[in-house]
Amino acid sequence: MSMKKIAGMALMGASLLPSAVWAADTVRMEPVRVVELKIESAYTDASGKSVPAARLRLSAPHVCGSDLVYLTAESVGAPPGTDLSQGYQRLTETIKSETPVKIGLSECIGKAVLITELKDCEPGECKDLRPKPAARDGIVYLDENLQSVTRADAQYQLKLPLPRDKATNLWTVRVMLPGSSQVYLQGYADAEDFVSGKLVRGYKTYYPNGRVDQDVKLDAEGRREGLTTSWHENGKLHQKVMFKADKPADGESVAYWDSGAVQAKVTYQNGALNGPYQEFYPNGQLKHSGPFVNGDKVGPVRDYFEDGALQHEATYLAEGVDGWSTRYYADGKVEEKQLYDHGTQRSYARWNEAGIQTVQWQWDQSHREQGEFKEWNEDGSLKSVKAYKDGKLLSECRDKSCG
Repeated sequence: MSMKKIAGMALMGASLLPSAVWAADTVRMEPVRVVELKIESAYTDASGKSVPAARLRLSAPHVCGSDLVYLTAESVGAPPGTDLSQGYQRLTETIKSETPVKIGLSECIGKAVLITELKDCEPGECKDLRPKPAARDGIVYLDENLQSVTRADAQYQLKLPLPRDKATNLWTVRVMLPGSSQVYLQGYADAEDFVSGKLVRGYKTYYPNGRVDQDVKLDAEGRREGLTTSWHENGKLHQKVMFKADKPADGESVAYWDSGAVQAKVTYQNGALNGPYQEFYPNGQLKHSGPFVNGDKVGPVRDYFEDGALQHEATYLAEGVDGWSTRYYADGKVEEKQLYDHGTQRSYARWNEAGIQTVQWQWDQSHREQGEFKEWNEDGSLKSVKAYKDGKLLSECRDKSCG
């Protein structure tokens, strides 16, 4: 069982990994259940090269004929060296709770395959992979995604069997905070055991102080239909979004901080983000701006510090970043520069706060390492040089041995 939430302004299935700026092409999406995660592993690429990667074991073989899949920062669109620890933590939680997820898979590399996307299952999806709830003393214990877990790991609880509502021919759901009479969620489900079904018709969630957090209208299939409204804990409006067939209706949507100040403004058309997108700090200063076309960032994108100083700038095409992506320190000095060609990363450079360069890397159009990959110490002295050609390491030196 899962539910729809207003999460920032994205209004889409939650991703378990960093948002992509470049990634391997997704060939297919598959519902799976991950049973094992080994962070320090490797796979053999098409050229026979061993590539460091996290290894995930699935509960059943995928279309490439193996139950193993591999994950790198680059495969999900993050820059090399990106910290994926939060994503690994989420994956560990799904393994522990036996929660299925959806993964995007690349082309098969023999029997190996790379993960390009990894998302939560939406309501009604992945039913066959979900564990049946194990009621203890008539109570099923649930995590933050309303998946069945052990009592020790529970954030919520639900008393079974669910009462049948004769008027709707559905089952009444009252999810509670453990050990209390506080209601967290109230609504209807289309399955008596709750976990194997989905919320339908609508539901409300509540803050610990009893105030309504969200009021979500659903249709008989569990899709958002009609007005979805969320409030802050102090009772002030957070956001209103009208949905039709689980997609936002055309028009502008505005989100507010708990002070009443505008938090974000977006525009939807044909169920996708279209037009200007703006986020603001609580003090009213612009935090982020950038246009969308049919759900994709297209055009100049800017991020700002709270004092209004530029933090990051890049230009997007439908394929991803194109041209220079530059990030700045608060004093205006350049922190890092990355060059992209229609979504493919071609170079990466980084400087410390003193303005001393510490990294210089570059790739070809196929994102293979090319030329010298240099790193410097914080004082500017040379730390290492690695020479590559077509993705293969030719030579390497460190410190004084670099001459």
